[in-house]
Amino acid sequence: MTKMVWMAQALVCAVMLATGLAKIVVPKARMANFGATFGVPLGFTISPYLRGVGIYYDSTSLSGRQLFGPYWIPALRVQNVQPVGKAYDVVLALDLNNLFDSQYAMPWGFKNPGFNLFATVGVRLK
Repeated sequence: MTKMVWMAQALVCAVMLATGLAKIVVPKARMANFGATFGVPLGFTISPYLRGVGIYYDSTSLSGRQLFGPYWIPALRVQNVQPVGKAYDVVLALDLNNLFDSQYAMPWGFKNPGFNLFATVGVRLK
């Protein structure tokens, strides 16, 4: 149920932004990822990183806008590349985001998703 509420909130936000009813202003595009990648046995790589989000506002109004951020979100990516043939490799990855399940304020009463993970399978052409 929580994911459905979050998805509905995201849809409302997208509609508000698309119709011009709301705007998010990010001064000087303050967002960055800092991390490193380490090779481990069996062809795996592990990449711990921090995603930094700078200060942003919930509207363009100078008198009534609310400030959000800054905050840092720790994350981890585990990846493995499997050579399949001469033409391509298969890339398997698992991304773990918001490792400590931190909560932070977002515009219009939205809730951040907290800890989440997703897996990807990709093809890398040689």
